[in-house]
Amino acid sequence: MFVELNNREASSDELGSQSHIINIEIHDNHEEATIGAFLICDLCSMLHSSDDLDNEIDEILQEFESRCQRPVLHTTLFY
Repeated sequence: MFVELNNREASSDELGSQSHIINIEIHDNHEEATIGAFLICDLCSMLHSSDDLDNEIDEILQEFESRCQRPVLHTTLFY
């Protein structure tokens, strides 16, 4: 995803669009996939409920990381 967005040619109306790239490690087995699906759903709900995502995302991700006890990687990409 990161490579795709980074290589995409931006049209004039898309220039400067911000994307938040979030990565959470989930091991490739049935149990972890099931747990991961619920965790990602919770994270999406937390992000969706934010009134100002760009300013609140760090706090949201820190809260999520402490609740689920998994490291969360986050970066911002402008394309």
